[in-house]
Amino acid sequence: MIPDRQGGDQVLELGVVVILGMTAVMAVGADPRAVAHLAVAAVTPALIRHDLVSRRLPNVLVGLAAGGLVTTSVVVATEQGPVAAAMPWAWAGLWFVVGFALAVGGLLGMGDVKLGAVLVGTAAPSGAVAVGTLVAAAGVVGLVAAVGSRAYEALDRRQDRRLASQSAPSEVPDPHRGGRGVPFGPCLLLAFWSVTVGTVVTV
Repeated sequence: MIPDRQGGDQVLELGVVVILGMTAVMAVGADPRAVAHLAVAAVTPALIRHDLVSRRLPNVLVGLAAGGLVTTSVVVATEQGPVAAAMPWAWAGLWFVVGFALAVGGLLGMGDVKLGAVLVGTAAPSGAVAVGTLVAAAGVVGLVAAVGSRAYEALDRRQDRRLASQSAPSEVPDPHRGGRGVPFGPCLLLAFWSVTVGTVVTV
């Protein structure tokens, strides 16, 4: 279930969708790839909100983004042939295999794996450099976020211990609160849109 939004949040998310959509059109122009990028733009705010709040990436939202990629592939297959249409899926499949291995090892969630496959497939027509930059940027953002989160948690625990020494037993903070890790979905999306913006800047 997607977390509820206040009226102001809905307007803000709509504004973000419009800005991202405009960025996507500027990046790819009148090209079938625009459909896939616009689909990602439409679900980006909701995916980020949901992952931050519940640490989940709903299949329905990831599926909508994947639907945009499927639509793009159908158009490309019609206009450019099946080989051109299959290339993004080859990249997406490669990410899925690697991501699944990381998920088995507990380093990624399956939602991250599925979302990453869609984003890699969407970025793939821009070339191997774009895919590599997306993955590398997501890794860097995730690492920085993880380090920052660990540092914050360490400070928080230190504060808890200080308060515990001054509190009655019933007032001792819960040592197990927090610590759910850093959601990787926003890192993937930030990396994807950074690559897209980079495309606009370098055009």
